[in-house]
Amino acid sequence: AVSLPGIPFMFSDSFRKNVADKIYPTTPEDVQVNFVKRWSSLISTSVAATYLSQGMHNFQTAMQADQSLGYAAAVRSVMKEHGFAIFMKGAEARVGLL
Repeated sequence: AVSLPGIPFMFSDSFRKNVADKIYPTTPEDVQVNFVKRWSSLISTSVAATYLSQGMHNFQTAMQADQSLGYAAAVRSVMKEHGFAIFMKGAEARVGLL
């Protein structure tokens, strides 16, 4: 399956600094709050990466189900059947596995 394994980890600290810290500023002494902000930033970037990769995941699944399809044919076939919804279909199940 298509995945972006490093994306959440690479961007979670930047997300925390640029979003979470601006919304809820803390000091280094706020250990528990900083712990929550760190993990919520990682979970947020994980969910975003999951949704961003869902379309590619679905195209790859179509190619595995019908091995006669190449890349372009898989995109055409899946887009014809499902339209742009294919970029979201199934993402909630993958997010549930996080």
